[in-house]
Amino acid sequence: MNNKITQLFTHTILFCGVLLMIVPIWVIFVSSTHDNITIVAEGMKWTFGDQFLQNYNEVLNQTGGFSKEITSTKMFINSNYGSRHYFW
Repeated sequence: MNNKITQLFTHTILFCGVLLMIVPIWVIFVSSTHDNITIVAEGMKWTFGDQFLQNYNEVLNQTGGFSKEITSTKMFINSNYGSRHYFW
């Protein structure tokens, strides 16, 4: 009997810890699918918005830097390609 209570208590604490780690990531990801005006006016959201494709396309493919040729996707590929060959 005592072992079952201890196990239930430890699983409850573990579940609360998992929620503590996952909920903020969920809110940030879901809020990133809304436009900026909605986030500023109404705050962070718990449900998906209709701007997912537009926002992530802009983040991954918008050019920047001194040459205006750098994108987040190119930086990601460059960092992964370089790190793989550095260790091999």
